[in-house]
Amino acid sequence: MNGIENGCHVKYILQAIKNWMYNNSQSQAQKALVKYGSKWMALKVIKLQHKKDIQQVLVKAGIQPRMSAMIKHYQPAIQKVVQSLTKAELDQAAHLVKEWNKRKPPPEAQAE
Repeated sequence: MNGIENGCHVKYILQAIKNWMYNNSQSQAQKALVKYGSKWMALKVIKLQHKKDIQQVLVKAGIQPRMSAMIKHYQPAIQKVVQSLTKAELDQAAHLVKEWNKRKPPPEAQAE
């Protein structure tokens, strides 16, 4: 019985070594901990292109930049600007989304 037990023990140790080598080998690609970059969406492109229009809507409503009330009124201002856009402007934003997701966006857009 002693020989059989030793054989099982050796198989167990060999399997443990194989598992360790598989899990800790350097041949596996290391995944990045942080995903850099983001996908562009039409609303994000519109916010970037029409930043001044959004600010004007807020100023007309009596909301100055850096006021705490701006948090509450920012989304409605964006919606006002989006609703005022023509079909051609919305199509242009959709086209830019596809282009910027394929290739990288221009530097001024990357800085945002």
